[in-house]
Amino acid sequence: MYLNEEKNELGDQAFQVVLDYVKKNKDLGIEIGEVITAVGNTTDAQAFLQSGECNSISTKYVAC
Repeated sequence: MYLNEEKNELGDQAFQVVLDYVKKNKDLGIEIGEVITAVGNTTDAQAFLQSGECNSISTKYVAC
């Protein structure tokens, strides 16, 4: 799961570069499956992580 702040284009680009690098370099031993993207706006990140929203997402995909 990839969480990013709305309008953080540099963060999106950096994540894509890393994702492409890992996928092209199988010898790293890292396998990336489906990537779920969530975008936040001006919501306080810590409050989101502690909220029920994050818990419902993490139950299905990852631990927050």
